[in-house]
Amino acid sequence: MDLIDDLEERQIHREQQIIHELLRDHSNPFHCPDVVFRNLFRLPKEAVKYLIENLELVESRLPKHLKVFAALHFFALGKCQRSVGSSYLSSQATVSRCITRVSNAIAAKLLPLWVKFPRFNTEQPGSFEKLGFRSVLGAIGGTHIAIVKPRQNKQPNIYKNNHGYYSVNTQIVCDQDKKILNITECPGSTLSAVVWQCSRIGKVMKDNYSKGNKNTWLLGDSCYPAYPWLLTPFASPSTPEEDKYNLMHTQARSYVLSTIGLLKGRFRCLTKDRVLHYKPKVALKIVRACVTLHNLCLHYGAEDVEGEWDESDLVRQPPMCFSLEEDSLTVTANQVRAQYAHENFGD
Repeated sequence: MDLIDDLEERQIHREQQIIHELLRDHSNPFHCPDVVFRNLFRLPKEAVKYLIENLELVESRLPKHLKVFAALHFFALGKCQRSVGSSYLSSQATVSRCITRVSNAIAAKLLPLWVKFPRFNTEQPGSFEKLGFRSVLGAIGGTHIAIVKPRQNKQPNIYKNNHGYYSVNTQIVCDQDKKILNITECPGSTLSAVVWQCSRIGKVMKDNYSKGNKNTWLLGDSCYPAYPWLLTPFASPSTPEEDKYNLMHTQARSYVLSTIGLLKGRFRCLTKDRVLHYKPKVALKIVRACVTLHNLCLHYGAEDVEGEWDESDLVRQPPMCFSLEEDSLTVTANQVRAQYAHENFGD
């Protein structure tokens, strides 16, 4: 491990030297080779130009492009702000302001444009049609984003997850292309089922079902309660089609894990070993900014940078064997799932 840490520190030091050379005397980082640029900022040059052109940032002596580069490098590196700021900005406080302002601007203006749930349309193919899941719009899963213990929060322990560290429980919905369609954040101790119930997308799916659209679904694992609009695995499959359904369900949900790995691989500030040293409110904006940038990377054809993680990065909780609503809804959900498996995975 010491050798790995030493190599990582050398790589970080080299990146800092490159950035210092690029931005010294107002030089243009867009002039550096594409590979170096992507390693430093994760996004292709076209995507960064898009950010600089479209973000609305408070005017100051620091040029807008330096604010954007400072924030992007922190998102990518995930190291302490001092190491970023010492390279080409005046202080750690300056870098912190850049990160906060850029995150706020991305979350406010660009997230609604780039992180969008598809419209309900029963005629459009489902996201996981190739795996046999007709009219499934996406798969749902959760990951912990580590933060420092909130100091000013009256109940800081609500952010302490079941793995023992402080985090934001971030629920994502993604499609088969690993595009993130929706995110919801709650304190780390919140159960997945509760995050789902509190989420806007959970309410949208429920309202859509209540209005008569009973042929649109999401996929979720056994952490989630059974709903007629949320397909979960069979706890004890009893037929060949239910076995096949479970098998393909696992394959479909692997895209969620891969999406989370890709998100955290690109933006190391979200990994457990980095820990966001911000208040929860600011940390949420950073998460939303990184999710937006993830979809930008997909749009502009950035290379995949999947990271390694351990089990405590994921939201793993005991299976939910009951619905948080009336029992009749659970019965309906089980009937819908059985019918779905029969129609789509039967011989």
